[in-house]
Amino acid sequence: MNASVLPQDALREHIQIHGRLLAEVPDALSNLHQAGRKQLQDQALPHRRLEAWRYTSIFPLVEADALTRPLEDADPAPARVNAVNQIVFVNGLLSRVALEDSGLSVRTWAELDDEEQTALIKASEAAQRSGEHPLAVVNQALASEAILIELDDSTELQHPLVIEYQCQGDESGSAHPRVWLQAGRFARADVVEIFSQQAAGQLHNSVTHIQLDAEARLTHTLITPESDGFQVHGIHASLARSSRLEVMTFATGAALRRLDLNVRHAGEGGELVLNGVYLTRETRHFDVRTVVDHTVPHCETDEIWRGIVTDESRAIFNGRIHIHPHAQQTRAEMNNNNLLLSDRAEVDTKPELEIYADDVKCAHGATVGRLDDTALYYFQTRGIDRKTAYRMLSAAFVQEVIDDFPDTPGRALATQLADQFHLDTSEQA
Repeated sequence: MNASVLPQDALREHIQIHGRLLAEVPDALSNLHQAGRKQLQDQALPHRRLEAWRYTSIFPLVEADALTRPLEDADPAPARVNAVNQIVFVNGLLSRVALEDSGLSVRTWAELDDEEQTALIKASEAAQRSGEHPLAVVNQALASEAILIELDDSTELQHPLVIEYQCQGDESGSAHPRVWLQAGRFARADVVEIFSQQAAGQLHNSVTHIQLDAEARLTHTLITPESDGFQVHGIHASLARSSRLEVMTFATGAALRRLDLNVRHAGEGGELVLNGVYLTRETRHFDVRTVVDHTVPHCETDEIWRGIVTDESRAIFNGRIHIHPHAQQTRAEMNNNNLLLSDRAEVDTKPELEIYADDVKCAHGATVGRLDDTALYYFQTRGIDRKTAYRMLSAAFVQEVIDDFPDTPGRALATQLADQFHLDTSEQA
């Protein structure tokens, strides 16, 4: 890249190249692409002067030319987990849909009528209008696939819905799948999103929109294994009256990994649990930003994130809870706790409360610390060697959060990945 060209300008040029490739072969997604490109014209692409992207550089995306071309179509690998209700994407394209529970349906963009497509585009634009989610707009402008998942009113899924995103091959390129998930009144469901590894030079940039109608209940588990490539994922959720959403995240590092979790309390009595664990090592990078908007009274938010950062890796947590003037009787708590296991590792944490109502109960906090030498010594005096003690203490720090994940394949996979991380990193004890 020419040194005189800013990374965000180079990235915009790469997006335009990709967009021209899509325009050469018009398909059912053309109106979605056009709306995204129009919105993208008014948005600044990520750069370090934007507070939301202060600690994450997009230069690696530019250097790898990840955005100039789509990933090629490929055959799926065996699914990470076998599920009764399963949706599989391969390189951003829908590969498999298998649904056995009643009241659950999936439609592709081409299967939606014009009115439905317009409504979804408007909902996306509203969620992305703030200017804080530029790569979600890029996803829309370059969408490789778009589907609508619907849960009928009063549906209670007997089995979790597992959505798996696979990246195959080792050629550079990008995939941009987009999912809308709408849960009707009184619906109940467990959803698991699982991402595969990306090869070096590959970008997987995905978006999931979640709409809960009144009294709906949804748990959503997000699993992101370690990767040599780039991953960006955004969740945009809206909660209607007396609905409840639990988002549980297990994340590891990548060459660049960014999660944006954005939830809006749109109806009174809504409940949100937004918990997560992140584990980073080597030179990998993880950045999570959460934004919760309380726009109405009598809603609750509980948010707990715990991270372990070692070697030369870096983790960033930026959480913001915004209490709007009319959101009286709000209760909201947010905590971020980190274990730093190396002098060369780095943690940046910034929990924020923005409160414009006076009748609320809110608290937030953050800690960054190391394993307690006294505790390690205590274990050793009981005949437990230092490596085992190191592994047990670090595992206990995050397992408490993982144990609160819903009992789905997501929790089992998170535990498996965490155990391997603790085993590998205990060698440096």
